[in-house]
Amino acid sequence: MPEGLATESNARGEFGVRIERFPAEFVHGSAALGEVLTADGSQLSVLTGDASLREFDPRQATFLDIETTGLSGGAGTQVFQVGLLTYEGAGFELWQGFLRSPAEAPALLEACAARVRRRGALVSFFGKSFDRHRLEDQMRLHGVEPSFAGRPHLDLYHPCRRLYGKRFVDGRLATMERELCGVEREKDLPGAFAPAAWFDFLAGRAHALEAVFLHNRIDVLSLVRLCSHVARVLDDDLAERKDLAQIRAEALTVLFATRRDWLRVLEWSARALDENSRARPTLAFRARALQRTGHFPEALALFEQVASSARDGLAAEAWAEVSVLACRLGELDRAQLACGSGESMASVTLAGTRRARLDHKLLRVRSNLAKGR
Repeated sequence: MPEGLATESNARGEFGVRIERFPAEFVHGSAALGEVLTADGSQLSVLTGDASLREFDPRQATFLDIETTGLSGGAGTQVFQVGLLTYEGAGFELWQGFLRSPAEAPALLEACAARVRRRGALVSFFGKSFDRHRLEDQMRLHGVEPSFAGRPHLDLYHPCRRLYGKRFVDGRLATMERELCGVEREKDLPGAFAPAAWFDFLAGRAHALEAVFLHNRIDVLSLVRLCSHVARVLDDDLAERKDLAQIRAEALTVLFATRRDWLRVLEWSARALDENSRARPTLAFRARALQRTGHFPEALALFEQVASSARDGLAAEAWAEVSVLACRLGELDRAQLACGSGESMASVTLAGTRRARLDHKLLRVRSNLAKGR
């Protein structure tokens, strides 16, 4: 048996469990776990667009990670280990439920559901797509009532990928924890080898289960650190490499532009462009925000900068906006020239819906120009 494994029981039977406790001062990576206790639910709600996270309380959250026999869904995928970490008032407790045999699954799943039910929000990494559904599949198979529906769920994969997807080689937890939290795994057993370790254990062969427990432990502790990081990105007080601040500011500019939150677009585009970046998409979003907030001359100047610096679809669309704004400001000759530039560039760079929208916009501008003359 893995070291320190005890027996826990309930009405459905017995299973193995290992419990570890960590003080709030315990350092994982570059900072202490206790930093997460200041996580602001309102910030998380704004960042994720999930109103249910507005009341997020890290002291009541459950940090979840599981180990399974495979990545596919359905009854054939066995959850053989569940890692749950919670804050217990004086520090953090990591509860690792473990199947010493497949027959212990109902008891383990019953205990997992009960623990989740007693707390507030869930925190996971890719858990909305994987961990939660694998657990629900197994719970229904064994007659256990799942406790996930209606519960706030912060899946850290999505904000991390949205903020830093352009910077890192992939969106894996190991990548995010290393780059954002300074976590360096030494001799870590890749998760793909966890099923073999459990099958070796069941068959009575030499196994690497101790490494599986360690892998799960690191995963769960990293959830705490990543939660702390994500909850602070809107404060922009993170001490880190400038390239990460740059990428994040650009990503937040895009995020708030998609939500038409133009004041925040102005805020984050200014931060992005302050870092010596003249990224054309960021300039275009800033120009749009200036236009939407009534700053027409400034928007016109920025759109013209975007339009004249390349020959692509973005430039064609920027010329169209130049024509709109110039017409609004009474600069009819400027608007006429911008229309011609936009039509010429669109003919070789745009197609489909984008081309149709641009053509419609330019048609309206030409109509207004005809009336103005």
